[in-house]
Amino acid sequence: MISVSRAEWGKIWSSLISGDVKTKLLFIAAVVLFIILLGMVVALFIFNLTPGEALWWSWTHVLDSGSIGDDKDSLPRRIIGSVIVLVSVVLFGGAFITLSEEAARSAMDRLMQGSVKKGISGHTIIAGRGTKLKAFISSPKLQNLNKNEKLLVVVPDQEALIEARNEHADKKNICFVVDQIWEDKNNRLGLDLSKRILLLDNFGGDTGDMLKTIVKIRQMRKEAGNQNRLILYAEVNDRTLANGLRMIIDEIKGDDPTIDIHILNISDASARFALRQHPLDSKPIGSDVPVVTLVIEGWTPFAQAFFWQAIRVAHYPSKPTRIIVRHHHADDIKTEVRAIAPGLWDPWCVKHLVEIKFADQLSLQELNLSSKDIVTVTVCFDDADKSFSKALQYRDAKQTGLEQVFVELPDTSGYRETISIMGSSNGKIPLYPVGASAQAFELAEELDELAEKIHSHYQNKYNDVEWSKLDEVKRAWNRSPADHIYVKMRIISTILESGAEKQSKDDLEKNLKKLINRLADYDPEKPDSSLDKYFDILSRIEHDRWCAEKYADGWTYAEGPKNNALKHNPCLIPYDDLPDNEKSKDWETMKVILDHIKQNN
Repeated sequence: MISVSRAEWGKIWSSLISGDVKTKLLFIAAVVLFIILLGMVVALFIFNLTPGEALWWSWTHVLDSGSIGDDKDSLPRRIIGSVIVLVSVVLFGGAFITLSEEAARSAMDRLMQGSVKKGISGHTIIAGRGTKLKAFISSPKLQNLNKNEKLLVVVPDQEALIEARNEHADKKNICFVVDQIWEDKNNRLGLDLSKRILLLDNFGGDTGDMLKTIVKIRQMRKEAGNQNRLILYAEVNDRTLANGLRMIIDEIKGDDPTIDIHILNISDASARFALRQHPLDSKPIGSDVPVVTLVIEGWTPFAQAFFWQAIRVAHYPSKPTRIIVRHHHADDIKTEVRAIAPGLWDPWCVKHLVEIKFADQLSLQELNLSSKDIVTVTVCFDDADKSFSKALQYRDAKQTGLEQVFVELPDTSGYRETISIMGSSNGKIPLYPVGASAQAFELAEELDELAEKIHSHYQNKYNDVEWSKLDEVKRAWNRSPADHIYVKMRIISTILESGAEKQSKDDLEKNLKKLINRLADYDPEKPDSSLDKYFDILSRIEHDRWCAEKYADGWTYAEGPKNNALKHNPCLIPYDDLPDNEKSKDWETMKVILDHIKQNN
């Protein structure tokens, strides 16, 4: 015999009372059926009706209170019929009130918690709040989603929901919901079926919750056998923590090739974005330009990211690039940088790649700049008022060689709009807002397309592991030459433009396209004097870029075989001193890049 304990009955009753509408409707239907059957039994044995008559009598009394008038000839039937009708009225009245409350509560929940269409898939999810969330939603990537692709905005509480809805009331393809994304037990967000997920650092949890979410998504996709690609961005702005997390996430991801997980450091991404939009070579650079100079005033997280990114990509025919950091703790910063990247003080690096100076007090006049110099000043303070004021001082100084001034500002700062109105009229030096740009995350997807092509070439030629199995450090090594693609494009254009014949802008673009197509098909085994100079200078600059990146990552020169543990590499030497087999790697990288440019116009 099956027995049910009091506690189990309590659980069953609780599930019936607090369950969803479907559960409650089933419960009410069961009670109605029970009353009908009970009334049928009473009518069958007390009133001596036939089974058909008994069922009809019970049915009509439960569902139609007017049927009580049919019992006027029998007092027992009137009494029992009245009881059945009364119970039915109470039951249906209570059911109506309960379901009405449930409908009202459901509507209120949808209003206050948000709702998601069942079966949602192929969508983008972004979790966060406040002005940062607003900036990301307004980024071109998320503004230009496909018509059928929904943007699901997840916020941690109702206050954030109301704020987000008010900010984006005109957006038709956005769903706003309140959820702790790592506690999405019923998977109403469709985490495993999404196309792109962005977890901002203010999304409502801590780093542990972020990792919990990533683990959950990985398990859900594995159980469902989902093979569609997912790109997941997790914002972590603590540089030390981010480095450790990259290794943990590589372990979580395992060998799943369908998930790309990016640790998104906004400062790093914003620095890359700034140098892409407004490069240090703001005018054509030839070998006759004395020096490209970057002055960084301040040492905020963005200033640090900008410093390291410039070391990786700011390499031109003129040598070396000069970077000057101005801060009242200049000596401490120098000690910190030298501990991270001692190779940057290698004599060959200082003479040919990048010359770094730290000063607590330094004016542009002390640099002895000429009209051929290209100078960029970047002002980075935590105080937006101070940054803007200092940037204006530089802009109005009329310093020889100064081409542009960057000022670090939050995405939502009113100074950004002010600068857009100011422009660069009246011969003023252009002023550009940089810093926490939400658009910066878009570069990751763009860069990885070319970075994967670059790696695939080496994978096929040197039997390397496939892209999906690379850790983040090695992926970054492939992203850097992809990041340098626009510098190389400008170098080719400058060489072409410096020819004997003056060309119109349209002719220059046509000739540049033809030249790139020829370079992409170039065979080093069959020298072509008309192309050799291009490949030579591009290969040299690619080697310079590679050396600078290695120095920035803590590598140093040492004879003998490469030592990954000690970060020693014998190829950190001038291009002319490289053996031919190493030179060919720079040529091969250039071939992949040029082929990519050719295919993508």
